[in-house]
Amino acid sequence: MPSELFFGSLKPATIPSPPKLKEGMSEDDQLQMMLRAYRGATESRFKGGRSKFAMATRAIDRKQQDKMLATAALLLDSDISPFGWAAFSCDVWKKNHNNPPRLDWVFLISRVEQRSGWFKSELSDYSGERVVFGPKARALMRRHETFRMLLNQTKTDEQVELVTRGFFPGNLFEELLAEARAEGDSERTRLRAEIDKGSWLWG
Repeated sequence: MPSELFFGSLKPATIPSPPKLKEGMSEDDQLQMMLRAYRGATESRFKGGRSKFAMATRAIDRKQQDKMLATAALLLDSDISPFGWAAFSCDVWKKNHNNPPRLDWVFLISRVEQRSGWFKSELSDYSGERVVFGPKARALMRRHETFRMLLNQTKTDEQVELVTRGFFPGNLFEELLAEARAEGDSERTRLRAEIDKGSWLWG
């Protein structure tokens, strides 16, 4: 039984940084990522985000697609995630509006040109990994921490054995650790599915 429980021991899920556009992506994949980003940001910040997304996707035409692709090129060159940009844009818009912004406003190329510095100054709010400890992992960490504190107070081998049997009899530690790891695997799968749907997971 380890004296400490580390990230590597529990293997919890992490929310990754928002996806970014990549070199070599097809135009359709770029557009789909931007649409997922718009949907995730609007749905997470506005009550009517879902209906606004539906209207935006019905209205998009070739001219608007070309404008979005030009913005995509700038986002790629600026190393800005369309998910982060969409969330940032919605937060700016929300200060003065109750309804979601239009798709063409969120991905207006002149806004990226003018506001990318502002966005990057707020980057910590729109990017970065976050560890997700589930209830089983948190319960094991609390149990292990209490066990460790009491173990530090023992003076004899008999006391060590008594404390250990009280907290982790038999194979209980290994069983609880396996459950916590399985919980992390399940959460990783769920998070990947949410990101693929375009859900906003970054606050």
